[in-house]
Formats: sequence, structure tokens, C-alpha cells
Amino acid sequence: MNRTRLILAVLLPLLIVTIISAWLRMPRQKRIDRLTYRPFSSLSGQTATAGRGGGVLRDGLQVSSSSAVRVHRNIFRPLAGDRGTAAPRGSAAAPTSRSGPATPASPPPPTPQELARQQLDAFTVLGAYTRKGIRIVFLARGEEIITVRVGDMPIPGYRVVAIDDERMTLRSQDGSHQLVATL
Repeated sequence: MNRTRLILAVLLPLLIVTIISAWLRMPRQKRIDRLTYRPFSSLSGQTATAGRGGGVLRDGLQVSSSSAVRVHRNIFRPLAGDRGTAAPRGSAAAPTSRSGPATPASPPPPTPQELARQQLDAFTVLGAYTRKGIRIVFLARGEEIITVRVGDMPIPGYRVVAIDDERMTLRSQDGSHQLVATL
């Protein structure tokens, strides 16, 4: 009987010390008042200014300043870069003449509107929902997932001005150009 009490007397304090040390080493969930990370804060310094005017004349065609951009949505593969690889522009062989290979004329530099369309096309729409009357859209680019609300700047120089069930409208900071992304 004394042996049993001795073992119990040794094991009971050991159990209490183990419980106390586990309690002290347990990670605590911390709370913060406000987030320190601001979405798109690194993009706010870079602004792409759009040209003034109703449209751009290129290759004899009038392009309106308001153009619809089709954004592909694939909610089942949100992080996979499963877009088909198209042949890069200018990959066709240049015509050759008898005097030697001809140098192809370099294409004109892209306009700020074309750059904005390319940046917007890089996003994949994962989905959207409404919370407390505010429409929120989830966009993915590579492994980065961002949430976009009215007033945010997902691409430099363009602010989201409207989000509804079918589309998201972005307007340039100077108000001369507008992009529409289909959800």
C-alpha cells in the first residue's frame, strides 16, 4: 500500500506540471483592431494615364473608349494556369528577299488602354457575393487571390466604379476611358 501511495505521490505532481506547461506553451489567438496590410497599396504609385478623346484610330478602325473585356471564370481550378498557350505575336517567319532577310517593321507601342485590357485579362474571376449590400468580387492572378469592391484599384490607373450580377466596370482616373469585365 505504501508503494502505491508513493507512486501516486510522484505521478500526481508530474501530471500537474505537465498540464501547466502545456497550458503555457499553447498558442494564443491574437486579435487586432485594424489590418496593417492595405490591398493594392503597392499598385497605387503606378498610374497609367489614358489619352483624352472618344476613341483611338488604329489600322483604319475606330475603337470606342468603352470596350467589353471577357474575363474567364473557372471556379473549379482557381489557382491553375490552365489557359491555352497561344503562339506569341510576331512568331511567323519574316519574308525573305533575294538580297537577304528583311527586317520586320516593329509594331507600335501599346496604348495605355491596351495595357489595361491585358492586365485585366490576366485576372480570373473566381466568384462574387453580396454582404451587407456591398458587392465583392474574387479575382485570381497566378497564386494571388484578391477581393475587389467598388472604389478599389485592381489595375494601376483604373478604379472600380460599379459591380452588378453580370459585369464589373472600371474607369480610368482621369475619366476618359472605361473597361467592362464580364463576370
